[in-house]
Amino acid sequence: MVVGADVRACAQECAQALHQLHILLNRDAGRVRRALVLDGTLAAHGLRKRYPELTILTGGTDGLAAGVYVVDPLGNLVLWYSLADAGEPVLDDLKRLLKVSQIG
Repeated sequence: MVVGADVRACAQECAQALHQLHILLNRDAGRVRRALVLDGTLAAHGLRKRYPELTILTGGTDGLAAGVYVVDPLGNLVLWYSLADAGEPVLDDLKRLLKVSQIG
């Protein structure tokens, strides 16, 4: 799962979405790898300490809308959610995907 951060729209909202998803995933958290994509000008806001398993990617975010991206282990984009929808809708779909997954 990747939370894409658009420098103009994100920062606090992305951190909140990461925290909410971390809590909601609970026992399945080990099956889902989380990453935060940041424009090079945005700091990680202490997220490395709070979520040591979080991968933080920096670089160009052109073409990425702020939101939650669900990517399968092969790198295919499966689902996208706006930051406002991060939470229960993502969790419901992830549970369904993890239940039927043959590769992750």
